[in-house]
Amino acid sequence: MIFQFSNAFADVVSFTADFSQQAQLNQPLLDCVGSGHGSLALRADYRDHLAKVQRDIGFKHIRGHGLLDDDMSSYLNGKANLINLFSIFDYYLSVGIRPIFELSFMPEALADDPQKTIMHYKGITSTFSANKAREWGLFIEDIFSGLVARYGIEEVRSWRVEVWNEPQGCGFFCPRPGQTGLEAYFELYNITAWAIAGVDPLISVGGPGTADLAWVSEFINITGAGAQMPAHFLSTHHYPTDIRNPYRTQWEDDIIKASMEAAAANLPLVVTEISAGLGSQYDPPFAGSFILHAAAAFLGVPNVPTLSYWTFTDVFEEPGFQSSTWINTYGIQTKYGVPKPSYRCVNSGTRTHSQLTPFVSCPALAALSSFPLMHKHTRLHTSPQGF
Repeated sequence: MIFQFSNAFADVVSFTADFSQQAQLNQPLLDCVGSGHGSLALRADYRDHLAKVQRDIGFKHIRGHGLLDDDMSSYLNGKANLINLFSIFDYYLSVGIRPIFELSFMPEALADDPQKTIMHYKGITSTFSANKAREWGLFIEDIFSGLVARYGIEEVRSWRVEVWNEPQGCGFFCPRPGQTGLEAYFELYNITAWAIAGVDPLISVGGPGTADLAWVSEFINITGAGAQMPAHFLSTHHYPTDIRNPYRTQWEDDIIKASMEAAAANLPLVVTEISAGLGSQYDPPFAGSFILHAAAAFLGVPNVPTLSYWTFTDVFEEPGFQSSTWINTYGIQTKYGVPKPSYRCVNSGTRTHSQLTPFVSCPALAALSSFPLMHKHTRLHTSPQGF
């Protein structure tokens, strides 16, 4: 097919594209979406909102905190108790979404300091007691043995398992006295990853789930070749308002640099949290414009399979529940299921420009530099609808 473009700075430019050679581009925003903490997934309104999101948008994975919290009863009488995990994962699979199973937070019976908590729901951020390391490993082994028995090994292999959330000093993880945060985290990671590998070495496990792209090099070094510590992916978070990016000007560049470092270690970079930025305007169109920008910026970028937007609903309890509808919480729909502009932008912005079509010929390729949307690419993005 022959296309022609013109603008005020150049004559007509013609090129030929071969639509028989189209390739589908990965849209990482559709790979995962964020969720409030674990026990919220037992609520009817949470489930109704997720079912609507899956009908309208169709994410592949979902991730949230606190699936091991005491309000989930995941650890009772010295062993794993999976009744609520089964209820949640049964529902997820019924609406066509799989978990990125974040292993957090610490059950009180295993915690070194149960008084160290975070958020309104008081997730325990302490690592395990020094004398409870074996119990923690057995707990994790029991969880995954139970999951495999219920869902089958092939299904559980299709999930991802992320060890903890933001352990590098954001208040989400507390080492024992005398430990650095890095030492405590890799002790936790090592025991956890090997416990899962003991059930099946092909279950996908990774970390460190840090904020602001922290510990990327450290994680690669400690799980790399010869390190004898299982890792299938590297996970992290990055918000435009993070410390390393005070002017919001290099958010995507920072992620791409981290993805290149991870690729050198043969690890995909799974970005398990993004949003328009802490303190941003989530209810008005601002968050929607960020989503459209991210959808365009990361379409087809190699080694970034996931950009998980935080979150799919305002059924969300980090600061406690409020009764009003418009409270500027992270979700793309309100606690009453009203879609925000961000909801509409995820739905529309991830559907267009999803295919790559190679140029066959373009005699005036140099002239394309005058076209802002094309000067970096010798390719044509199209959508299944043809626009």
